[in-house]
Amino acid sequence: MKKHFILFAFVLLSVTSISFAQTEKGSVYLNGGSTLAFLDDSPGSPNGGYFVLSSKAGYFLGDNFLMSLGADYTKYGAYSSLGLDVSARGYVAGLFGGIGVGIIREGGFLSGTQLNFEAGYAAFLNDKVALEPVVAYTRYGGDFGGGTFIGQIGVGVYF
Repeated sequence: MKKHFILFAFVLLSVTSISFAQTEKGSVYLNGGSTLAFLDDSPGSPNGGYFVLSSKAGYFLGDNFLMSLGADYTKYGAYSSLGLDVSARGYVAGLFGGIGVGIIREGGFLSGTQLNFEAGYAAFLNDKVALEPVVAYTRYGGDFGGGTFIGQIGVGVYF
């Protein structure tokens, strides 16, 4: 039992130190992911699930502090939209939390705003690539209403 605990502690420390090395000031971050989201029951908000493709590029302004720009393409039935956002993310021992604001355009005639909150984990596969499971909530304003809870798995690349 003691051997298993020591092995577990060694692996945990190794993963944690790798994640610290990748989130240093001056590092560059790229991410791509897909999302399955479910809308809430707010008035004016359609119910059901939809699919999102997202990308993000960022720069570590300080150790464990990322600023990024993102773009999302959403497809929901016959509707599609494009969202652009800016976000900040902080890292602690591989865990991260973030907040972002953005705009949305749908079909050239609807527009709105979004406020995003996220929490996740950067599980590094090697010294540059991480799988990033994320749970997030987005609140919409403008021509859109309601909000979404999102479960996403992305691939992050750290340079």
